[in-house]
Amino acid sequence: MKFLTFGSLILFISLTFAESSQSQNIYASVDGNIVTLWETGTQRNCGAYYEMTINLNDHYMKWVQLDTGMDAYCLCVFDLSVTYGPLETGDYTVDVYYTLSFEPDEIYEGTTGFTIRGAREAEDGGIIAQYQSDCYEGLEDPESDNGDVRIYPVPLAAGELLNVEASPSEGKAILEIFTLTGKLVYSKRYDGNQPIRDRFIREEVFPVSGLYMVRLRTDDRVNLQKISVL
Repeated sequence: MKFLTFGSLILFISLTFAESSQSQNIYASVDGNIVTLWETGTQRNCGAYYEMTINLNDHYMKWVQLDTGMDAYCLCVFDLSVTYGPLETGDYTVDVYYTLSFEPDEIYEGTTGFTIRGAREAEDGGIIAQYQSDCYEGLEDPESDNGDVRIYPVPLAAGELLNVEASPSEGKAILEIFTLTGKLVYSKRYDGNQPIRDRFIREEVFPVSGLYMVRLRTDDRVNLQKISVL
């Protein structure tokens, strides 16, 4: 879980605000003259790491999520939010966009709105905090077929061996291990037409404890699995 704070203000982001307006998984939570914008359960590149920007023009707000991570060729589910204020009284409309790490064009996500009531005239509003959850669900590629692939034990404790087993493939197989920020930490190739039976020393493959994505690619299938390393 990643929190960014600005200046001397540290804001605890909560979903229990006085007002909220929701459209699908994009919504706004208001506390006085401060708003927190949320996008929950969104599917993104599992190496994504977002920096938020807010462009405010009168009562129109544009929230852009700038992906500064790496493309890891897999999908994860994230919750994202940004907190902004202070704001003046009125009704606001918010459009939400994001960019891919390798493509600067903005992708439209959706629209929401909120109302600020009884606030004094606000000056010098800005981003107070932003948040990106850890990946909490790994998604396989559309053509993924786990078949007879086994990757165990999960979680993997210190001193244990990671086992990878797979039935024969038609061509060469490639085992790749990524961090959730998209960094490739290990890669190994196997000849095709024979079963894979391999073991890896935890300390030699995984640099630190945390969550990793293990991908086994062959000419005829892709297996993607998130594992926890203790």
